[in-house]
Amino acid sequence: MAKGKKKEPDSETGRMRLDKWLKIARIFKTRSKAVDSCQSRHVKVNGKTAKPSHPIKISDTISIQYTGRNRTLDVAGLAERSLPATSARELYLEHLPQISEESSELYDLYMKEERKRQRETKGKGRPTKKARRQIIKLRGK
Repeated sequence: MAKGKKKEPDSETGRMRLDKWLKIARIFKTRSKAVDSCQSRHVKVNGKTAKPSHPIKISDTISIQYTGRNRTLDVAGLAERSLPATSARELYLEHLPQISEESSELYDLYMKEERKRQRETKGKGRPTKKARRQIIKLRGK
């Protein structure tokens, strides 16, 4: 390989850098965010923690740990450059967890209550002068 020349995904072996694939598949918005996530041990390939330069191939399983949720993806394709969002979704198959009907109903009920709470507090930012005087009076100042 010539000095200073960038190496493209190896089409003969069908391998590609993990961080580059995560960016192209639009799992992360930027490649640097993909690198940060790999370095902080939030990304695993086939059950093992992977560095950003880890070579991936089709049929590898990638597990990503986000704050509050996890994603498990199977690599279905490789691409050399960025793709439109619809095409990028074809690069992986996502495993979605199965939720029981009872859990689904509870979640829907929770979200309904949460939206109701948000509507009630909407527009209630800074207190008015009258409300501030009442707060000061209650505090005893």
